[in-house]
Amino acid sequence: MTNYRLDEAEILLRTACEAKFYKACSNLGALYNKKSLWYFQHSCANGFYGACDNLGKFYVGSFKYDTAIPLFTDACDHGIVSSCQILAFMYYIGKGVQQNPANAMKFYEKACKLGSKNDCETLKKFK
Repeated sequence: MTNYRLDEAEILLRTACEAKFYKACSNLGALYNKKSLWYFQHSCANGFYGACDNLGKFYVGSFKYDTAIPLFTDACDHGIVSSCQILAFMYYIGKGVQQNPANAMKFYEKACKLGSKNDCETLKKFK
């Protein structure tokens, strides 16, 4: 991913941004976003499930729910609490998936078992 041109662009954009050329700051943010996406994808594909969680959050922020859901599911299955919580919420309100309270409860329960006291309290409210 990283090559000479991207490194050079990063240095030039950072210098311009520090000199208060705010378009350069915006372009630097876009460059970092592109780099971070690659690193999240690489880490997730190689079994670091926290990166799958981060990647899922990126896709939710881009309204690409179909891409995010399998990432959250994989991360939740491997013990990432926030992925379980996000899935629970998505199923509860029907965001990016068909609303399904039973699936929501399944993910709240998983988050509870992983140590989220808030999700244990949420489960109590629904029982």
